[in-house]
Amino acid sequence: MTKLLYSIFISVCLLSCMDAVQEKKSTTTVTDSTIELTGTEHVNMDSVVNTAPVVSVADPSLLLKFNVPKGKTFDYTTEIDIIQQEEGQKISSKMMYNYILKVASENKTSKTLNVTYGKMLMDMNMMGQSMRFSSEDKPDATGNPLQMIGRMFSAMKGKSFTMKVAPDGNILSVDGFDKLPQQVMLEMKIPESQQAFFLKSFESQFNDDMVKEMFTQGFNFLPNKTVKPGDSWTKTSKIPLQTSSIDISTVYTVKEIKNNQVIIDAIAKYLHDNQNPTTSRTRMVVDATSGMIVSAVGESKKDGSNVVVSRNKITSRQL
Repeated sequence: MTKLLYSIFISVCLLSCMDAVQEKKSTTTVTDSTIELTGTEHVNMDSVVNTAPVVSVADPSLLLKFNVPKGKTFDYTTEIDIIQQEEGQKISSKMMYNYILKVASENKTSKTLNVTYGKMLMDMNMMGQSMRFSSEDKPDATGNPLQMIGRMFSAMKGKSFTMKVAPDGNILSVDGFDKLPQQVMLEMKIPESQQAFFLKSFESQFNDDMVKEMFTQGFNFLPNKTVKPGDSWTKTSKIPLQTSSIDISTVYTVKEIKNNQVIIDAIAKYLHDNQNPTTSRTRMVVDATSGMIVSAVGESKKDGSNVVVSRNKITSRQL
């Protein structure tokens, strides 16, 4: 997802600059407050766990699978805080994206979710310049070309697609996402001379594989079997790139079960060619009945000449 948003940012900036060669330097401001996710130290994993008294049960085991009933709707939000150090240059960004998830239909092998984009925010600081964009921005009278990013976020808000999710959280298929680029382009009123470039840039990053990557962390962790404290299982996946892929192996371990919630610790390793691996650790609280993440916090770090630290937070609530 990080690669995706940086690529979109660069693509949209290039598109914006087509009409801005003779523009004077200007700034963009929004009314949203800066996204505050974590401090400068490690994420406090214990902060995600419900501190309510433990309810004793005779059999501390349960079936853990994706089991949201038809018609139920959830508000689902992801926040990401990234710091990248490369050749002495520091790049930091904060991102937030929100979705409304509703189970539209179901059968014995899958549930079909209707996914609708909600509020989107991006706050970036690179080479001493701060840039902030939001789906809630209103264009100002100056016609600042960098508002193109906020306009794109605004155009995406309210757009929907569907995806089929298996009991183990595997995303089986995505439908309707291929219509999104054209819809967004028309709403943004992109000039005809720039439409081909916009569609190529947008579609190269926003596609079915990206959707599956985006939602893997939130769904494809479920074992679809009975678990108890101390149980572990492993999930493997790939993030497709233009000429290769990133292999991901994640070990999930049940830390405890209480109040119909399962507390899970996850350790993932991301492997790409001969590069140094990226390791992430996450603690999540999962509702045992639905299989939905209630809350989660995580942190990942890539070592080497270019250091990248990423912290993320997921929250959901039933509407």
